[in-house]
Amino acid sequence: MKITILSKILFLKFLFSILLFGDAPVERYHVTYSPGLRHTLKETTGILTINSGVKGGREIETYYKNDKDFKLSETLNVIKETTPISNFGWQPILSDSLVTNYRYTVTAEDGDYLEIVYDAKNGSKTWVNTKELEKTSISQL
Repeated sequence: MKITILSKILFLKFLFSILLFGDAPVERYHVTYSPGLRHTLKETTGILTINSGVKGGREIETYYKNDKDFKLSETLNVIKETTPISNFGWQPILSDSLVTNYRYTVTAEDGDYLEIVYDAKNGSKTWVNTKELEKTSISQL
């Protein structure tokens, strides 16, 4: 009797893990082409991938450009306040916490600062400091 109960528990754990992680890491795209995005696509010079999984960074500090200086603007929560063009990672049904890579289009570059489109559906832009991103995430351009 102990063996059958143990085997049922193991089977249920296995079944539950398939439901959560059966997709394996996958990339999801959040934006499809529309005429309103044509201008953003023309301005795109690259893609910034922010990997928050290793260092755990889920927030990015944003800046606004004032002539040649950059001033701290606000902190954005990557999951709740941005719409990347895509993200990559384990995307189980129950939680977004295992999604680790977020991809944003880059439209301008000025030294250590990149202008990114943080809300691809609306074309909203902000500046990020690559040195700051290195502290909380692994970033690739």
